[in-house]
Amino acid sequence: MHVCDENSSRGHWPLGDVQEVSNGRHGLVRTCKVRVNGTEKVRPVTQLCVLEHAA
Repeated sequence: MHVCDENSSRGHWPLGDVQEVSNGRHGLVRTCKVRVNGTEKVRPVTQLCVLEHAA
């Protein structure tokens, strides 16, 4: 999964691995804890870009 980074162009966004998801009050996923370059960051799903669909 690519993690949006406002300081770089779309083709250079870092790859991240989703560690944990958090649901909003309606039961939909709203934020994710993502490991990027050895650090964990919490990002809203609107700032994530899915690369492939897991079966």
